Amino acid sequence: MKKRYFCILTTFFLSIILTACNKDNYLPKNLNETVHYEVIFKDKEQKIKKYRQSYFVIQGKDNKIILLKNDGELMSFQVENTRIEIQTSHYTENKNLEKVQFNRKTYLPLPVRIGSKWIEKDKTTLKLKLGYDRVYNSNLPVDITNEIIGEDFVKLKNGKKIRCLKIQGLGETSFIPGPPLGKIEIKVKTELWLSKGYGLVKYIRKEQSDSVTMGEILYEKTLILE
Repeated sequence: MKKRYFCILTTFFLSIILTACNKDNYLPKNLNETVHYEVIFKDKEQKIKKYRQSYFVIQGKDNKIILLKNDGELMSFQVENTRIEIQTSHYTENKNLEKVQFNRKTYLPLPVRIGSKWIEKDKTTLKLKLGYDRVYNSNLPVDITNEIIGEDFVKLKNGKKIRCLKIQGLGETSFIPGPPLGKIEIKVKTELWLSKGYGLVKYIRKEQSDSVTMGEILYEKTLILE
């Protein structure tokens, strides 16, 4: 009984602490600097590819925080009344940054509370492989139910431990590719670690099917501090 009571109190007070945090605490703070991530991708054949992603952080209009990735992808963060919104698009040098059209979704609901849930519209990235020369992108719509789990520590390669807010997402979808294959089920699981001052510290995404023609893939991205 005492143990249960202690757990309830711990959850209650942690929730109060998170709610009291400033709205922009989980956004990147290093303006006009480049942020680096190590990316690990494991395909359905279990082949591992490692590479680095870089983002340049700038301040936009209306206090937006904008991240420009080295491949031209844009991510813009806007604090609103009930959420921090993330907008994504692709930028080329011949476009005006202020006129780029963004896709919008929730980055973090406000106020920040353990147990808060929200649904994110997403698409699968698994590929259907038939034989040696026929490969199809699944690109299936899937609803990801995200939930703020609590606080967790992420240890980086340089040994630094960062206190983070952990978010978990789960989703399922299915499709029928046609004879000779039957219905294929796909499960998606995401884990996200956000930190005050750094923003995204770590992200893991796993897509798993029940068919050998699609298998499973794993994508992992971790902040690099040098």
